[in-house]
Amino acid sequence: MRTAKRSIAILTGAVLSVGFMAGCSDDKTEGSGDASATATAAEETTEAATEEATEPVTLRMLANVTPVLTEEWYQEWAQPWLDAHPNVTLEVDGPTAEGVEQQFQQEIAAQDVPDIISGGMGKTTASQLVDLSAYDWATGDIPGTTYNGDNGVIFGIAPAVQIQSLVYYNEDVWTAAGITEQPKSLDEFTEALRAIKAYDSSIIPLLLSGEWTTQAEVNEMAVPSVMGSTDQLAAIADGSLQVADSAYAPYFEAVETWVAEGLVSPDAAAITYDDSLSMFSTGEAATYVMGAWAVSTINELNTTFTAKVMETPTPEGTTGHAQYGNPAVGVYVPKDGANVDLALDLAKYLTTDTEAVTKACVVEGNFAKGVTYESTPLGEEVNAIYGAASGLVAVDTALPGFMDQVGVPVQSILTGDFTAAQALDELQSWVDQNRG
Repeated sequence: MRTAKRSIAILTGAVLSVGFMAGCSDDKTEGSGDASATATAAEETTEAATEEATEPVTLRMLANVTPVLTEEWYQEWAQPWLDAHPNVTLEVDGPTAEGVEQQFQQEIAAQDVPDIISGGMGKTTASQLVDLSAYDWATGDIPGTTYNGDNGVIFGIAPAVQIQSLVYYNEDVWTAAGITEQPKSLDEFTEALRAIKAYDSSIIPLLLSGEWTTQAEVNEMAVPSVMGSTDQLAAIADGSLQVADSAYAPYFEAVETWVAEGLVSPDAAAITYDDSLSMFSTGEAATYVMGAWAVSTINELNTTFTAKVMETPTPEGTTGHAQYGNPAVGVYVPKDGANVDLALDLAKYLTTDTEAVTKACVVEGNFAKGVTYESTPLGEEVNAIYGAASGLVAVDTALPGFMDQVGVPVQSILTGDFTAAQALDELQSWVDQNRG
């Protein structure tokens, strides 16, 4: 089973202005709208889907399967639509490659294309996906947001958005360690970690991990500053800004300090995503950087302490900063699938029907325009951070693969093989080799 939760650059534009309401988002991004206006999305199907063949049809979904987004959950998500299409069966497959996008590329080469895809996808395969800009249900008053390509192409749609620039912490340990206020700056954050280590050296002050999560953790911390007043990613891509002069630098330097002082696990680079969720949720670590999707697992596994959440610290100590975010549970329809019309109708249902959109919000603590739902105290805190944020930072870098590459040299900092300066140089070398 695939367990990785990808953090993919997908929205057009650098910083999107977003208005917020408690309990729901008021997203003003292109293609967003009120869920109530589209609650009956499944009642009007495409002509081909309505004239469904009497022979049984199996739709194959390539999906981002995680500890929360299980194969069973995807089935439940689609079940009302399946009930309305009794001749259709949904088969959910998790990727065996690095993620859904790489798996899709392999399946294109093998001429074994899925009917529908759910997960995080960039522009690399956009030309292989149905352009949804031709469909009113994908361009009108929708609750979520769209994955926009070039020249007006919409290659995917998501029922909701999620935020990522979050730090979860064990309030019991933090209080016992004398931390009475949430740190705002990187320096204050480091001081808090030092206080935890001084209080109890058996507890990992900050949980950093390996695999894909290294880049996720660093980007979740850095992107609000990297994409603050200017688009530093674009400047890095065109060569007008060196990585060492960007807002990534203070975070690389902070990681070096945390490693040198034993504020992260000595085997951090070997910790898997699943293990990281468990280690924080069971009290082995006091602090954890991860997106809003972690809320469900923390709530499920944690039975011993009060889990709290705050926004990621910035070098300057800015509060209410923009949140690094992206569409959640994205849906795409391959052009060469065997059942394109049926897949489009299912995509329409999953991304515009009130019940389906609400399920997509609840499963990972996501947000959609016009949708409210009961949440846990930790989920409500995430909601409050979202509501206070100055905007939603959405990344569409001119350097495909850059966001993932960020984690590679940082893992060498975690193992002690690189200093922060060496890691920044290594990332710059990658940029120079891959530019253009």
